[in-house]
Amino acid sequence: EERRQVDEGMAALRETIRRLRLGGAGASEEELELARNQAQQVAQETAQANLSALQADWEAQRAAQQDELSAAVRERDALSEQISAVRGERDAAVEEAERIREDAVMRDAEVRAAAKAKIDQVRESAREKLPVRVKQVVNDAYY
Repeated sequence: EERRQVDEGMAALRETIRRLRLGGAGASEEELELARNQAQQVAQETAQANLSALQADWEAQRAAQQDELSAAVRERDALSEQISAVRGERDAAVEEAERIREDAVMRDAEVRAAAKAKIDQVRESAREKLPVRVKQVVNDAYY
């Protein structure tokens, strides 16, 4: 809107300057100077309006980039939290596996010890019963 108004003002000043030049002698030096000053002022306003528009565009782009950066940082933080959670789960799983392995080793040792005790008990029982059985066999064979 501001740009349109500036363009209309410039067009009006150009028309005034053109008319004054064509009219030539009918225009006073003061009117020509006034028209030139107005044209110069409109040109400065146009430049200022262009500068303001560029600045607004730049600020909008900067804000968009800042938003993108903030989103990327939030995403990175979320991923870091996920990675930490996965690492924690992995560590817990490793500890659980180690505990299970230790339990298996202990159970194996217990089973081996129980089996050895049972074997020793059977051997001892067999040793105790063997002489009695041998005597029975000998007696049975003798009679």
